[in-house]
Amino acid sequence: MVLESARLGVAWRLPRLRSDQADALTEHRVAATSPQISNIGNLSDVEFATKRELGRDARISAAEVGRILHVSSSTAARAIRTLLQSGAVVPRVEIEPAVVGYPLLTAVSLDVKPRAIGAVVDTLAQHPSARMISTVTGASSISFHGVFAGPVEFSQFLKDDLGALPSVRTMSSAVGLRIARRYWHDRDGFRIGDQVPNVLRR
Repeated sequence: MVLESARLGVAWRLPRLRSDQADALTEHRVAATSPQISNIGNLSDVEFATKRELGRDARISAAEVGRILHVSSSTAARAIRTLLQSGAVVPRVEIEPAVVGYPLLTAVSLDVKPRAIGAVVDTLAQHPSARMISTVTGASSISFHGVFAGPVEFSQFLKDDLGALPSVRTMSSAVGLRIARRYWHDRDGFRIGDQVPNVLRR
């Protein structure tokens, strides 16, 4: 059982930009300027339906949303703007790691001394390969999912990075052979497929 996640897959970034380039792009992000929506139940029917359509296709236009929901394009545009400005929808670029040189998907289970769990989680969350890090129940206290360029890089991570953490008592690792679904979207090879029906409910 996942108790708490310190990092999720959506936070993974392709390590190819310099810090000044990343800062320049950050200036163009859509900031949440309206009061944040903390409960999906606070969305209007049109806003909720618009959020579902954006989940299926983030590139959908306001005009197309309007046609699907049988509302005017201005109403759909207003709903999209509300979702963006309230932080109910956060735009991002979906990167398939295998396509950009990181085909090795790995999972590592770590048995860590209880008093060091927080420190180990924080350390691993900063590693560039990390996609998801969670505190979990069971024989292992930490679950780490990461992506690597190949077996050599993964071996270096096990020996150098994990090996440098004295609080790690034991570990076990596995490699993913195929991604069937990610972020509630089916995968067709490297291509993003359809979203799971009715994944967003209230």
